[in-house]
Amino acid sequence: MMHWCPRVFPLVVSTLALVFSAAAGLAAPPTGLTQEVRTIAAPGTPGTLAVWAPDAAVLAVGKADGVIAPVAAAGRVAGDHGASGRIVAFSHTGHLDPASLGVGEHEALLRLCASWAAREREQGPRRIALINCKLGDLFRTLGFEIVDLGREWGASGSAPMADRIDLLCIVGNALSDAQVDAVSEFLSAGGGLLAAQTAWAWKTPPGRSLVDNPLNRIAGAAGIAWTDRYAGKNDAGTFDVAGPAAELTHAHKAIDAMTGDDAATLGKPAAKVAAYNATAAARLLPPTDDLLRPRLDELLARHKAELTPTPERPADYSRPLQRVLIGYRDALLQQASPETVREFVDAGAFPNLGASSQVRRRGVVQINTATPGWHSTGLYALPGTILRIELPENAQGLNLRARVGCHADELWHHDSWKRVPSVTIERIANERATPIASAFGGPVYIVVPEGCEPRNISVHVHGVIEAPMYTLGQTAGDEWITRIRNRPAPWAELATDKVILSVPSSAVRSLDDPKALLTLWDRILDAAADLAAMPRQRVRPERYVADVQISAGYMHAGYPIMTHLDAADDMTDASRLAAGSWGLFHELGHNHQSPDWTFDGTVEVTCNLFSLYICETVCAMPPSTGHPALEKREETIGRYFARGAKFDEWKREPFTALIMYMQLRESFGWDAYKKVFAEYRELPDAQRPKSDDDKRDQWMVRFSRAVGRNLGPFFAAWGVPTSQAARDSIADLPEWMPEGFPPRP
Repeated sequence: MMHWCPRVFPLVVSTLALVFSAAAGLAAPPTGLTQEVRTIAAPGTPGTLAVWAPDAAVLAVGKADGVIAPVAAAGRVAGDHGASGRIVAFSHTGHLDPASLGVGEHEALLRLCASWAAREREQGPRRIALINCKLGDLFRTLGFEIVDLGREWGASGSAPMADRIDLLCIVGNALSDAQVDAVSEFLSAGGGLLAAQTAWAWKTPPGRSLVDNPLNRIAGAAGIAWTDRYAGKNDAGTFDVAGPAAELTHAHKAIDAMTGDDAATLGKPAAKVAAYNATAAARLLPPTDDLLRPRLDELLARHKAELTPTPERPADYSRPLQRVLIGYRDALLQQASPETVREFVDAGAFPNLGASSQVRRRGVVQINTATPGWHSTGLYALPGTILRIELPENAQGLNLRARVGCHADELWHHDSWKRVPSVTIERIANERATPIASAFGGPVYIVVPEGCEPRNISVHVHGVIEAPMYTLGQTAGDEWITRIRNRPAPWAELATDKVILSVPSSAVRSLDDPKALLTLWDRILDAAADLAAMPRQRVRPERYVADVQISAGYMHAGYPIMTHLDAADDMTDASRLAAGSWGLFHELGHNHQSPDWTFDGTVEVTCNLFSLYICETVCAMPPSTGHPALEKREETIGRYFARGAKFDEWKREPFTALIMYMQLRESFGWDAYKKVFAEYRELPDAQRPKSDDDKRDQWMVRFSRAVGRNLGPFFAAWGVPTSQAARDSIADLPEWMPEGFPPRP
């Protein structure tokens, strides 16, 4: 029976050699470094690693999504003629920076890593090249000679690195394809590599994934990859060296635990660690991997029918292997050609919602490339069907993209999946014809990049079925009722040039008057634009998408705004929408917030100005209403001031803070807000606030000037801090305070 403890115990042996030799076949580092290593630096916002080669070792761990995960690892690359390159990977660029040397035993770890990884040299000092690394002084104390590879290192015709150096230190991921190849060849020749990057910050090129990250292309041969997750630190703000509890952060050992004789007795904490880390590895395996892929292929074939999570039977940590295989299937799909996608079709999975086989047809869509973002087509791809996207000559080379699926949220970080965590696909469409296929199906879109050259084009899409779609000002009402709303696809869209709603087709089958509904939606969008002091004519429409599960919260802002399925009723019922839908308006408000006038503690507050404004001006609700929390306003004020009117509490309680903004609206009207927001919108960069203190100061000063009143005492009464200089700058204005405020003790 396997026993596992969720605590991470520091290593208390006399050297770190055991960490390196913990994995079978990983040679121990040179002796001589005897300092105990317990913790290492955790600079900035580090990422995590995936580790899967049997002879790779996890060196240090942090916490990702509440689970311990590797942040430093070592491995070997099988090379030519028996040579073996060595890699040590760190999950943040700051790990290979002088600022980290004094934290915990970080310097001792780096010394050990450098000595272990560097190729031995029969004569003379070992040589190291530094790429964006400032640790030259440290390496000199270890006896290394620093070699400058020059700016053109790795270029065709340059001398092989193995002829010049024994160890390479790379910080960051700005490597060309030629440099990736050169480093890989260096490792195959027995060279060593210390590498650090912050992979979550890597800007993934269109059509690529983290598998294509330059350092991942190198380290994958050693069974190590950088992930896109964040790593949390311990209470001391550092990372712990890997101890016994970290064993299941190694994917091979994790899969052993999930498939071995004791799998049934694996406790939930252990199962979570094992599944989380094995899933991370399964999603990052290189296409040529032979360390873990064969094992996962065998497991996938055995459990293929068990990979459809539903709300009734979600994929949680009670079935950890299911989660790993779902992750592995996702990786295979990302790398699959359209012709091979059908091997992974899951017709019963969300979002297909039981759509049956239909006659495929061709659709023709008119697109104006002056509008960026997703362009709806009113067409739907069934799971596994190969679509052919045909572009006219004047659209080829514009970097348009074909997309299947509107459910853009990925759910990998959730403990329970009610659907497959990733169900959409995008592919570049620059050629005359582009094939694309999705294992899950979904609405079809043409995606126009920002800054695209304006053109009106006709796109032909082959292999689709029709979906219910109503476009305000274009779709005839009688045609909607008699034909369009009954189209066979399981997802529908209701569109204007200001907003597009993606909902289950069942939500529109009985919708008789989409014109009235969308006219109301346009009024809502125009109201938000008015308050934000921006043009009503938008660069692109906002989007709302209903989903069975989303990445965060009940709803969240973004493009698209994501909601749960039950919100589709409010989205498609004009009477319910007109009665006030605080949540839908709240997320729209987030999309109109400006960071210039949203300081710490008000992210969930200033967005509600838009909820208030829309409820009042569009839904004809009384001012300062629309949410149940506002009904106990006086009680909230009394409680806040009875506790001392502390800013920390104000920041923690959005509806307490909102009252302050409501008081300004009640005394000075919405026009004051519009005036101030317009002022912010026109600010030159040099005048925009640079810090949170600046934001509070400017908000107080600009609003005071807009209304001709000194709001300094009002801010002070609420406990919102401002600078003396800011308060002095409005001292010429008459002081203002709401009547009867602040409350007397």
